[in-house]
Amino acid sequence: MAATNELMIERGGQAGSAARRRANFAIFLGPAIVLTVLFFVIPVLIDIAVSFTDLSRSLRVTNSRRSNMRRSLKAIAGCRRSSA
Repeated sequence: MAATNELMIERGGQAGSAARRRANFAIFLGPAIVLTVLFFVIPVLIDIAVSFTDLSRSLRVTNSRRSNMRRSLKAIAGCRRSSA
């Protein structure tokens, strides 16, 4: 019991305050989260947006492209239902 009290005194009170835990989270996981968003999430969102375009210089979304995507997604959903 005395050793525990001595450790608490050396650490300056509480062993793990909430502010310290948040700071540790930001310091150690923050860069990993930023890099994941930068190199994974953003390119995936861009790919999804570009998939709805005709891939010309204008990158316009046309009705025919939307209908093609709708048919493709319905076909994928149909395949999943029949295989399950």
